[in-house]
Amino acid sequence: MRVFGLTGNIGTGKSTVARLFAERGVPVIDADQVARDVVAPGTPGLAEVAVRFPGVVTREGELDRKALAARPQSAPILVALGDAYLESDRPRNAVEPLESAARLDPGSARAQLLLGTAYHSLGRKTDASKAYRRFLELEPSSEFAKDVKVILAHLGG
Repeated sequence: MRVFGLTGNIGTGKSTVARLFAERGVPVIDADQVARDVVAPGTPGLAEVAVRFPGVVTREGELDRKALAARPQSAPILVALGDAYLESDRPRNAVEPLESAARLDPGSARAQLLLGTAYHSLGRKTDASKAYRRFLELEPSSEFAKDVKVILAHLGG
């Protein structure tokens, strides 16, 4: 069986193409919808989040994403979310959780590395250079340091 990933920027027709595939019997998995379903009201996923992060569920029983993002201990979750967006070729979506993670945990080298990657993918060279340099400050002997230095050289930073 062949598997295809459907990616693209906002407004490029991903939903339309996915709908056309579905109308022709092609199974479609919407990763955004899956992520929402996992933490939907009444689900075990939301219950687990509520136990680990008290105060992030609204009175209506929904996940308060902004409240979760504001918690220092949520930084690893935000880094993982940003990484997932990058893996699905969605750097625009990755920036917000990665910036939040970097604010919440300024010592997170992984957040800086992924943020540099997201910025670089979006053509934000100055921001990418800054994030990559911060990564090197945090982990100068990382297994990725050599690659990051090459990227910085190409960015002119």
